[in-house]
Amino acid sequence: MKHRLLSYWNYWKNAKHRGGHGIHSPFLFRLITEVIESKTSHPEYTLLRQLDLTSNHLLKADSTIQLLQSNNQQTTKRAIKGLCKIDLSMRHRKLIFRLVSEFKPQSAIHFGPTLGHNLAALALANANMPVYYSSGQSPIDLLTGIMLKELKISTILNIPKDSDAPMKPEFILINYPNDPIIATKHLNEHLKNPGKNDVLLLVGIHESKEMKTVWESLLLNEKVRVTLSLFNLGVAIFQDKLQKENFKLKF
Repeated sequence: MKHRLLSYWNYWKNAKHRGGHGIHSPFLFRLITEVIESKTSHPEYTLLRQLDLTSNHLLKADSTIQLLQSNNQQTTKRAIKGLCKIDLSMRHRKLIFRLVSEFKPQSAIHFGPTLGHNLAALALANANMPVYYSSGQSPIDLLTGIMLKELKISTILNIPKDSDAPMKPEFILINYPNDPIIATKHLNEHLKNPGKNDVLLLVGIHESKEMKTVWESLLLNEKVRVTLSLFNLGVAIFQDKLQKENFKLKF
């Protein structure tokens, strides 16, 4: 907690470029001002908020508590309540929606635990794009399945742990803020052969010293052309036509 607070203080003190200030690239200026900082509302945001209500009811239900406790005797009501924090905040989910809408990837993949909120943000941005997910966390996967039935989105597809997606994803979300080892594993796997139009999101880049190191190693990778640090979320863009730059944005 102390590391996170200190990191946030340093981030806010040093972050710049709000409103595109100091950005010379037309592509990045538009990305920051019209996508990342966009205040435009979209009909899909209503669905994301409705999903929040659904998950809150689900996590409070006795049947859910019994289901999880039957799979893990150590699961307490307090731990179950904490599951609502495994997905990104609504603000960040809206950002994911806008980024997918902007970059128009052919497919996306989500690594890490999720109740379905992150997946919804990915899938709602493009009704024709397959969204693969793999977490390998059995009790949470049970809830994810229930939530996805509520969504009724046929393009969200589960793949077995450590298996490859049928289609090489161009949009990658790694959600392991508390596990830098697994985050690094997925990161390194992608860096072996990234596509020139890939976009990668890394959650929890200031969650710990170890996660900060993971993020900083990505900044130095020559295959990554532009990185945007939004404190809790790091965005890496692989477009080879871009000049190599790293930005800290006040978000």
